[in-house]
Amino acid sequence: MPTSAISSRPIALSAADLVIRAGRIYTMSTGQPFQRVLAIRDGAILAMSDAPEGLDALISSTTHVVDEPSLTILPAFNDTHNHLLEATRNAAFAPVNRAHTIAEFVAIVRERDRTNCRSSARSRPAASRTSSPFAWIR
Repeated sequence: MPTSAISSRPIALSAADLVIRAGRIYTMSTGQPFQRVLAIRDGAILAMSDAPEGLDALISSTTHVVDEPSLTILPAFNDTHNHLLEATRNAAFAPVNRAHTIAEFVAIVRERDRTNCRSSARSRPAASRTSSPFAWIR
């Protein structure tokens, strides 16, 4: 029996509107860093499971199922100041759209940072060289 998004004990749940099976669904919870399947009903998370077939009991004939093992889902980032967008721009246009995981995102930004630091350090006088703006990511 599926478990609810807010309880680890089995409870009866009705059919979902949408079930998404993904490679990773990040929860931002240290106890359960990621899940594999997410069920949604009426626009809200109904349940999550770490097993790809863990919420099959919530699938009915009207449930839309997305089965995409290469998909990574992150929690919503409400950022009214566009910090995430600016961070991407400041990464000297690092191709972060190629990342499928947080680790791949970090690796792409690190590589772009290393490349930019090497090329810009050669073109600036020693007195004007500063540390990388991405030092926090190491």
